[in-house]
Parts: sequence; structure tokens; C-alpha cells
Amino acid sequence: MLDPRSLETAEEVAELARSLWGELPAAEGVVHVTALAGPPGAPLSELSTLAIDAHSPKSDYDAFALCFARAGADAIVITGQILRDEPQLHYSLGGLGLPEAPLLAYRRSTGRRAPPELYILTSGRGLEPEHPALHGWPRAHLVVPRGARLPEAELRCLGVVIERERRPDPRALVRRLRSEGARRVLVEVGPSTSRALYEAPALVDELLLSIYEGDEPTRRVGTLAPGALALSPWAPSTRPEPGWSFQLLGRAGTSDPT
Repeated sequence: MLDPRSLETAEEVAELARSLWGELPAAEGVVHVTALAGPPGAPLSELSTLAIDAHSPKSDYDAFALCFARAGADAIVITGQILRDEPQLHYSLGGLGLPEAPLLAYRRSTGRRAPPELYILTSGRGLEPEHPALHGWPRAHLVVPRGARLPEAELRCLGVVIERERRPDPRALVRRLRSEGARRVLVEVGPSTSRALYEAPALVDELLLSIYEGDEPTRRVGTLAPGALALSPWAPSTRPEPGWSFQLLGRAGTSDPT
């Protein structure tokens, strides 16, 4: 399997994705990407969501999974909690130590030339205007309750779009983005927020899993939503390095063999 740090072309990006997941993830739909932790071979129902912070275990293949998902997205949905947990988070495709040029070339090969739009569901609590995610590669949108207190003038000067709603809702946001033309919506949220997306009728078409199976102590924050367990694996999981496995699950008819 290719080394994620050695990638040079869009074709190699696609080749590594096929090797990691058994086939290339779809070009359209709603994809949820998350990391789990647990003993090797344990069923998904017994694994816990891995909290991502400065102390969580790292993998270049996990970094590739996340960057590949971002490279194919028209819109990315996260939460304010993620900004608080990851004060250095930003969305440059080279931000996790991987070569940026081949990932950008892969993005262009899918017909996407402009950056994705970043939507942050947040109450506004603890929001830092200087957070790098708010003024990086994608344009940031804050989706907040109508009464949220924000340093609005400062945020607008940074180019942040502020969207006030009566009650921000992840399902409503994902549906809206799809209706407005986002071919592929990437959801990078924790278990409490993602649970709503798996309620019937489920909105998630694909689930990209990075599973940490090593001995390093981890902080965990919940389990997969029951609706996620109804998705089907498209190929056996792969183990490109000790301590990590990767799997792609989806609904029937969402794969893209091209």
C-alpha cells in the first residue's frame, strides 16, 4: 500500500483510497468520517468514538482518510465543540503533514476547483475569532441560534458568514446544503450530533471509519448511532499499519466504481 506521505499525483491518491477501503468512495452524497477505538476484531457496536485532541493516537493513514474526504467535499459540517477541542485545527489539505498538491489535483479531477464551504453548528460559547479554522482554505459559516452573542463585527471582517436560525439543526442543515447544490457533504461531528443524521430516514450515505486498535490510552466520547450499524461494509477492513484498521460502510447503490 502506498505511503500517504509519498503521494505525488491524483492517480496515486485514488489508488491509495481504493487500497484503504476496497473501492473508491462515491462522488456524491453525505459522508460521515469518524475515528473509533477498541480491541481488534470487536464488533462496531462495542467500539467507542475516539476523542481527537493533541494526545490522541496518530496515523498517516487516518490523516489521509480525513484529507481525502475533505478533498472530495463541496461542504463540510462540524460543531463548535470541535473548535474548542482542537484549537490548532485548520482545513488546508496539507495541514496534517501530507503532500497538498496531489490532494488538490485529485479534487480538480472530480470537477471541484473552488474550496469547500465550512459550516459550524455552534451556540457561540467559547468561540475564538482567531481560530485558524475560521479563516483558512474553506470559507467559514457560523450557524448559530438567533440570540447567540458573538463578536460579529470582528468575525465579518475575517470573512466569516453568520447564519442565525431559531434552532440550528444538523439534519436541516445537511438537507439544505444538498438542495442548494452540494454534491458531497462531509460530516465531521461527534456521536451526539451525528445521531440525528442516522434517524429515519437516515441522511448518511457513507461512513468512513478509522479504528484504533493499539494499546495507547485513549479518551473516548460515545458510541456509533444505532442507525450507523445498519450500513453495510463494502469490503473487508484493511490494516495498513499496526494498531489501525480502516473500513468503508454504505447504503446500497452509493458506491462509485470510477
